[in-house]
Amino acid sequence: MPSPSPRYSAKFIAVFTRLFWPFARVWFRPRVEGLQQIPPAPCLFVANHSAYGVFEVLVMLAIWHRHFGPARPVAGLSHDLGMMAPLRWPVEAIGGVRATPTAAKELLARGIDVLVFPGGFLDAMRPFTARYEVRWGGRSGFLRVAAESGVPIVPIANCGSHAQYAMVLQRLPLPLGLLGPLAALVAWLVGWISWPWVLLGLMFAIVPNPTRMDLQFLPTLYPDQLLSEAHGNAAAAAERVRRELERALKALAARRRTAWE
Repeated sequence: MPSPSPRYSAKFIAVFTRLFWPFARVWFRPRVEGLQQIPPAPCLFVANHSAYGVFEVLVMLAIWHRHFGPARPVAGLSHDLGMMAPLRWPVEAIGGVRATPTAAKELLARGIDVLVFPGGFLDAMRPFTARYEVRWGGRSGFLRVAAESGVPIVPIANCGSHAQYAMVLQRLPLPLGLLGPLAALVAWLVGWISWPWVLLGLMFAIVPNPTRMDLQFLPTLYPDQLLSEAHGNAAAAAERVRRELERALKALAARRRTAWE
């Protein structure tokens, strides 16, 4: 069985999934569509990113492992922050690798699926009012990686996870829940409350909101065809993928009663 990196651990993923899934099933109530139509490995999976990207990645990992087991590992391209201590060990254990085009092409050449979030922090930290948008900032590197590697692209629409934390401003990526511990800290400093209340407020800021996650694996796209239709313009071809993903995201949103359900 291929392994994304030396520190990758299928056993760790299996144990994590077994422990995490009961919580995820209740807290995030995931609904998944399109898993059965995924082509054989390797594929480049392209998804929108939301709300710091931590719990959505963990839920996606658990869903993937429950469906494919250890026979089909997937590597996730990680921001440099994920490769720093103390995050590096668990990130690499679940298949995270530093996000570079070279790393992605090497993994795909070895037959390993790769998951990428082209929008990175720009997408993950978008305001709550933009929760059903896909913001990639014009990035198209993933399209060139898929084309040069000769692999299909499978977009993943992830609806609902941005409501785990209510981001206020794009340039100030802090959740609305942070106001609670800040207010508690001020109240503690002036002597109105005791310090345990500050810790309680911080816990409420860190714990994600119990929001349903809808994941939809969209029909497979082929980079050569996308480039041909865009007359060789990689940016235009990538923008088409982004539009398809945003269209699916908004369609999923239309089926929800609230941002959290």
